[in-house]
Amino acid sequence: YYTITSTEPCTINGKSYSGRAKLVKAKITGNAVASGDACTVPDYITINKNQYAVTCIGEEAFDISVQTVVAGCNNVDSVLYKAFDSERKLLRLALPNVSYIGEEAFDDCSSLASITWGSNLKYIGAYGLCNTAITSDIILPYGFKELYGYAFKGVKTKKIHIPSSTSIINKYAFVGMSSLTELILNRGYFETQTFDFSNVPTSCVVRVPVEWQAYAKVHNDWKRFTNIYPGAYDFCNGGPANATSTAYKMTVTSATPVTKDGVTYDGTAKYVYNEQVKKANAFYPSLCEIDEMLGGDKKYLITEIGDSCLNGSSVSTVSLTAAKYLERIGKKAFGGSAVYSITIPENCTKFGTEAFSNATSLNDLTILGTNNRSWDGQFVGNNASGFTMYISHQRVNGYLTSNLKNWVFSGTTNMVKDHVAPFINATTETFNLGQSMPLDFAASGLKAYIVTNYNEKTKMLTTQEVTQVPGNTGVIVTGLTVGKINKIKRATSAPTMPANLLYASPTSSEDLYTLPYAYYYSRGNKKFVKPTSTYKSGIGYSYLWLKENPSTEYYLDLYPPTPSGVKGDVDGNGEVDITDANILINIVLGKDSASNYGGRADVTGEGDIDVSDINSVLNIILGK
Repeated sequence: YYTITSTEPCTINGKSYSGRAKLVKAKITGNAVASGDACTVPDYITINKNQYAVTCIGEEAFDISVQTVVAGCNNVDSVLYKAFDSERKLLRLALPNVSYIGEEAFDDCSSLASITWGSNLKYIGAYGLCNTAITSDIILPYGFKELYGYAFKGVKTKKIHIPSSTSIINKYAFVGMSSLTELILNRGYFETQTFDFSNVPTSCVVRVPVEWQAYAKVHNDWKRFTNIYPGAYDFCNGGPANATSTAYKMTVTSATPVTKDGVTYDGTAKYVYNEQVKKANAFYPSLCEIDEMLGGDKKYLITEIGDSCLNGSSVSTVSLTAAKYLERIGKKAFGGSAVYSITIPENCTKFGTEAFSNATSLNDLTILGTNNRSWDGQFVGNNASGFTMYISHQRVNGYLTSNLKNWVFSGTTNMVKDHVAPFINATTETFNLGQSMPLDFAASGLKAYIVTNYNEKTKMLTTQEVTQVPGNTGVIVTGLTVGKINKIKRATSAPTMPANLLYASPTSSEDLYTLPYAYYYSRGNKKFVKPTSTYKSGIGYSYLWLKENPSTEYYLDLYPPTPSGVKGDVDGNGEVDITDANILINIVLGKDSASNYGGRADVTGEGDIDVSDINSVLNIILGK
């Protein structure tokens, strides 16, 4: 009753076998119903001490007089043509690993009320489950490929779910499903295929991908349905028990494994629109989601918030922090929602048209990172009156010179470009900033300074605190929180500024080595240094530009150099050289004051500054 189909060793469900076998013909006694016996399809058969996995139920295998229950079938991968003919009394069947259900496999098994399969199912042939007594939901797993005509004709099931992996759906696949109340079709077949929906109620709710809803409503085959909605999906977190209640439903975007941070995922997925998430108050997407719909455990990396995912929702709180490999925010994904603040992860580089538009409570959109980004069209507008889009100080100019510069925020003159401001991802508590728009540091909770003068002898820069600055102003910003995003608010006015020796480079990066008397800011040392080779100022930064450059470095009076503790180091730069001797000469000649050097000018420690101090420094320089 079994035929060996392969002698190639295999491993199925974690167990190794010498090959594969097919059930050719089942045998059962005529009193099976009376005795309550069941025909069992074993996991394997033993021939000459070798175990062969039973992976196939062959053509017309159950050509027997009576049958109530088929048990076992744990290794069965395929059920072939007319495996169970119309006379059988089959009640229920579990096929946890089946991938192939052939033509007429269960045709006219009128007593078959329950059939279950796992996540491996790929194929259901014509008339495969025709005229069975199945009433439970038919959920085809992600990975399913081919569904043929009349497969479910005459069944009484109320719901059928077709995943996005399905590549073939026969025109007559849904014919005769007269009890159907919900069809979830997660594919866009409308433009390329016709369907015959004979006997399917016109009141059946049809759920399609959101981008296909409008087309489906007017398509000849589909417009017969009175209820066509967006909301198709492949799986939901929490498995089938939560299929009607979870706020998180996903469509697989790739089944190619991907590895991040040493972890390999089975593919990638996106969150999609559904009625539950629309009614939720908060949205917290994860790094990955697990498909548990049919007992599976495939793990998909989340890379997208799909088109219209939260469009018009009551969601007010959103955190995308966990979804750090998010790549795209879809068209109208947050449009018209109640969200008030969103921070976009660094890896997210694509925005769909109107991704955040008409979210009238949205006050803060922070776009992390310095990556180049692309968008299909205007993605903000008609947000809260105080809306600000915070961009890395290095990338602000890139946004302002893109087509964003022509976007109208609301009305006819309120432009999106007037709602853009910089942020600093601080690695030190001070920063040299230069932006093209007016900025308000008091409102940002930070302090900012310009440089008004300098002293060649002391190598000291004179600073002046400012609370607001006009555009194209270089400043030193202090009070930054290291390791956090520090947002700089725009100023509503542009105050008049005194002369400032700090120059902004908001739109281009200057080579400070080629500029006479130009200095870059060394944030770690809190001083300005003259470059000794090519040194780019960087876009969005500021630099010091003097009338002359007698010194290689200058200190801010906010952060004067501390005494080095080295004898003879009058200027406190950590070295004893001719500059220290010249300072002492000027002090002795009355051209400079010892008070400028914090006691370091008294090299001999005698209490007076005289020739002996000069000679002491010269001896140190000469190594005496």
